[in-house]
Amino acid sequence: MPTYGELFSIGPNGLYGDYGLGACASALTYNTAYVDQAAPDTYSVTTSPQCVVQVNAPNTNAATAGNVFLFWPVGSGPLDAALVSSTWEGNSGTASQGHFHRLVQTGARQTGIIVLNSDTEPWKFSAYLFDSTETVPLSQIGATIALSPLQSQALPWTVSTRLVGSNLSVKAWPIAQPEPPWTSSTNVASWTVPTHGPGPFQTSSMGLSGWAAASLPPGTVATYTGLSISPEQQTAVFTGQRGRYSAEDLLNLADGVGQVSLTFRFEVLDSRLSYLFDVSPPTSARMTLRVSTSQTVKRVLDGFELTPLDALKIDPFSHRLRPIYKLETGDEWPLGVFLFDDSALHHNSAGSSFSAPLTDQTPIIDQPRLGSYSIPVGGAIYPQIVRLLNQFGVQYSIPATSHAVASTPVSWKPGDSTYTVLANLFALCHWYPPYFDNFGVLRGRPIPSPEGSHGAHVYTTGSSDAVGGVSGFVDATPSRIFDKSLTELDGLVQAPNRYVVTSPQTQGAPITATYVPPESFPNSRARRGFWITSYASVNGLTNKAQAYQHARNNFITDVRANMNYEFASMPDPRHDIFDRVLLNGQICIETGHSMTLTPEGPHTHQVRKVWADVVA
Repeated sequence: MPTYGELFSIGPNGLYGDYGLGACASALTYNTAYVDQAAPDTYSVTTSPQCVVQVNAPNTNAATAGNVFLFWPVGSGPLDAALVSSTWEGNSGTASQGHFHRLVQTGARQTGIIVLNSDTEPWKFSAYLFDSTETVPLSQIGATIALSPLQSQALPWTVSTRLVGSNLSVKAWPIAQPEPPWTSSTNVASWTVPTHGPGPFQTSSMGLSGWAAASLPPGTVATYTGLSISPEQQTAVFTGQRGRYSAEDLLNLADGVGQVSLTFRFEVLDSRLSYLFDVSPPTSARMTLRVSTSQTVKRVLDGFELTPLDALKIDPFSHRLRPIYKLETGDEWPLGVFLFDDSALHHNSAGSSFSAPLTDQTPIIDQPRLGSYSIPVGGAIYPQIVRLLNQFGVQYSIPATSHAVASTPVSWKPGDSTYTVLANLFALCHWYPPYFDNFGVLRGRPIPSPEGSHGAHVYTTGSSDAVGGVSGFVDATPSRIFDKSLTELDGLVQAPNRYVVTSPQTQGAPITATYVPPESFPNSRARRGFWITSYASVNGLTNKAQAYQHARNNFITDVRANMNYEFASMPDPRHDIFDRVLLNGQICIETGHSMTLTPEGPHTHQVRKVWADVVA
């Protein structure tokens, strides 16, 4: 990999430092790629002796939307943390302009992170994860943010985007005005990138950086000057090495790995999740992180304590806590963002010590609504989700769109919590219930199909004959399961073998569908001899197929359903919520896990087998 100084050689200081001042954009040629393309429409890049770069949409193009186009200098190298800047001189029609970070190209696949402004309201900016192989290639991160001072200011603007670790920001200002600081509350928008998040929209810790254009009408151009890319100092998650072993090798207990050294540290954040300072719990504190998919508050931290000196720094009303798992290589993973709950000050002759249980940020949205809330017949579900999430100022990452609509009026009475409303709307989109991930980002994720799924976390007892094993299964993966900790749990008494979903009787003729697990399911009617029924009423069902999908999703996410397993391992920070686990060759969904925040752990896991699908 080239060093920063070797990436470019034009200009007095190369690209980094004064590109756009000491070097001309026309001196470069550009690589290009599409995140999304409305084929056969195309864009192209041209440069001029006046150091102007233009993205052109030919008159022969048919579509306005559907193209997301990237360009970057030939010969540029990957960066883990970068500052990308340009001046947006204007365009000859409505267009969206932007910058991208951490582009990774694997064959024809493009993945990375992009910031774009709106083509109709250009002072509004959105951030996305992108994957060009997905049907919907953009997955929005958090809210669309308006930079209000730009609303009354015409182009040209200078725009900079900065990505360091998981912290992504955009800053924009009219060129006739002085540059605002990155702490500006009006000219800067920020998001937290879920770099270790589950799902298809994965991002790399390093990749290419550059510029973007989208939604150009046929026969128009988007114009850029002053283009520059510069490295930023990495201050968040980074990749280290212990000898020949990477962090992944150590966590996976690769051949030759014996003991693994790790520790935990604790960051205090403000209400905007900006870092303030570290605190150090006493060595006697025994803290446990618990995650359960069956609870509204899915992540809690028990046993947190502070010494008298650190206790004086904490404001339990406005501060947040972010535990960090740190491996001996220097790699770090966040383990969630927590609110203080029922804190206690213990006074003694040495001062005041502090203890508190902590919960994730769910209480922010799990509040009763003051009025009723309704969606009319034919109302789109997705805009309502975005509208509700934007009311709370939390970082969120949800799929870029959903086509779900309400077939009948959907309503909630005063006093119903916003979490309940969101959970119902998420269900209509066939997403998992809302949850806050390891980065403190509220996630909306489609419920995956069991068929063809691959485990995100691999565990084996080292024997194909072990409990939970698959006949003939052979895997050379070293066992990470503590000896004698794997237990198979029998849920025959509680586990349903029939899932019924119906619309409320008050919404016209009911829409009803039933999902029956396969006969191989240990608790199937064929084996049990009678039905055990799970019955659910769902607002806003459109048709029988949608009701059937709901019933099937209820089976996939039901923590009661057989077969369930428990086992223990060394602490692994890569586990989040609703993760997939490959246990002795069979696909499972993790319904909960509990990590003791000490180097020796243990880290206990509760997983449930995902059964093959059938047509009911």
